[in-house]
Amino acid sequence: MAKSQPEQDLVHRPIAQYLDVVCKQAGFYWTTFPGGGKRPRVEAAIFKGLGVKPGVADILIISIEGRAFWAECKAPATMTGRKATPSKVQLEFATEMRNRNSPYTVVRSIDDMKSALKHWGLLSHQTPQKATKEEIEDDGFITVVPKPGETA
Repeated sequence: MAKSQPEQDLVHRPIAQYLDVVCKQAGFYWTTFPGGGKRPRVEAAIFKGLGVKPGVADILIISIEGRAFWAECKAPATMTGRKATPSKVQLEFATEMRNRNSPYTVVRSIDDMKSALKHWGLLSHQTPQKATKEEIEDDGFITVVPKPGETA
């Protein structure tokens, strides 16, 4: 069993409950991945053999149109005394998603998740907003990714 990350779990669980309700109402799909945390060697080898990749975001949301959106849960500074940031492999995953025009964000609360869903146009079936340079460069990870050929 993976070593628990209690602060992150305190963020992830309420977001999961929120997504269960919102996804059902809005008609999109979501899931989470059990990849993070420290694992015994045998379990880690099994996961690797099954194709589990390091750095994959905690949450995958698929729109009605089939577009993938990603969210990484991190504990806020108020819980940990410091602002948790994505690891090197998580940043590499964020870059891979940017290269595939698949939005990625870090969330630290239900409000962050709600803002991301609104920004991506998933709550009201509106056209997603264009990313600003500040959003893309915030904390060194990709918050919202513009379409190829667009500039932020």
